[in-house]
Amino acid sequence: MVAENSFLVNPDQKEFIDRLDAEFYHPKYRKNPFVKDLLEPLGRVAETVNRKPEPGQRYHYIELSSLDKETKRIKEAEQLELYDYQDLPSRAKTIVQAGDILVSKLGEKMITVVEQKHQGSVATNAFIVLRPQVDLSSEAFAFILELEPVKKQLERYSYGLRQRITNRDFKKIKLPIPKRIEDRRRLESRVDYYLAEKKRVVEEYQSLFSQLEDILLEELSIEVTTEEDRDSFQVPGEMIEVASFAPKFYSPEYVVVLNQIKEHDYKSYRLRELVEQVAVGRPLRASKEGDTKYLTSKNIEQLEIDLSKLASTEVSGTISSLEEGDLVVVTAGSKLGTTALVSEEAAGVTFNNHIYRLVTTERIDQFYLAVYLNSILGDKQFKRYIGGAMHQNISKQDLSNLEILLPPKEIQQRISNKLREVYKRIKAGYQQLEEEKEEIEEKVISMLSK
Repeated sequence: MVAENSFLVNPDQKEFIDRLDAEFYHPKYRKNPFVKDLLEPLGRVAETVNRKPEPGQRYHYIELSSLDKETKRIKEAEQLELYDYQDLPSRAKTIVQAGDILVSKLGEKMITVVEQKHQGSVATNAFIVLRPQVDLSSEAFAFILELEPVKKQLERYSYGLRQRITNRDFKKIKLPIPKRIEDRRRLESRVDYYLAEKKRVVEEYQSLFSQLEDILLEELSIEVTTEEDRDSFQVPGEMIEVASFAPKFYSPEYVVVLNQIKEHDYKSYRLRELVEQVAVGRPLRASKEGDTKYLTSKNIEQLEIDLSKLASTEVSGTISSLEEGDLVVVTAGSKLGTTALVSEEAAGVTFNNHIYRLVTTERIDQFYLAVYLNSILGDKQFKRYIGGAMHQNISKQDLSNLEILLPPKEIQQRISNKLREVYKRIKAGYQQLEEEKEEIEEKVISMLSK
């Protein structure tokens, strides 16, 4: 009996000289539903862009984390770092223009089309920057790149634990490009319809967390007064805490919000008084041979866990696993403070040392706490306690010191029910959009397979 991962490789095929890794020749990559006459190497139908930044200019910097994981769109310009030419990160290599297509070289190969508002920004060299050289819109071209059979090719040409693809191999990917003008216009029409629907749903989805925050603040009767971050301010002696002597800790930007929490009619409690356990994950290293799935900060979104791309590792000894109803909090990096609720599907998964697991007491509703920590009431406190110059983080002790407003349990549950209702409605719309995308993909694949 031949094992499932055993297969024969023909040494005469022309790719054999370039790729000696067995996985490249796996039978799962042999199926291609597209008409052979429509297939073109990407290098023939798209140009790899290489526009260099120029001295004396300022640029917004597009890095991998600048792409919203859910919407696949670049964040608003004001959310991007702005650099003078001489201060640009060493990886900032390519000026982008509206209509360029960005494809990440690592991991799941996120794909996005540059919009007019990001014209003239500079992209990290972790992206391949493309411009179609055929009579097809950038949006339709990007849609083809995201078709499942094409993504299989991207997976095939990727290598290493981080699943990197080189520019040279990327140009070998074969794309189905309609030859007839009417087929190209039909493809563009279907993609435009989908993108219009996506824009509507995405805008609603992007407003989800601000809606949840607005409901939370309204129900708590809080109108948060914010202060601009500033370099100079006075700190009264009675404010000094043993917890920190860092000036930033006493910035009005954070203290104003904290005072509103402490002066509220509802009593506030330290987080440590509302949890039974705060557990930190183990340092884990990804391994293709490993059979233990684990979460990293990349899997943690506001309120939910993305289980679609879990890392694998080899683990010996006892490991801590999540249980339904736990909360997970990102403790380091750009997503520091992002909090999600563990669902039934995520129960049993372990996690790395950039995540804290919170097991709450019965005094607090978990969904209420998750929204609270993701809101401005939590965000300003996370930023207040941030440590680390090169790699931002929050310690277990500092996390436990966060102030949590605690209404009576019945009021918490009333607030939680309102929040869940809005959350479920918007998520249902987003799920419907994903189903519509699958239908359009099937129609496009069918059109290109005849």
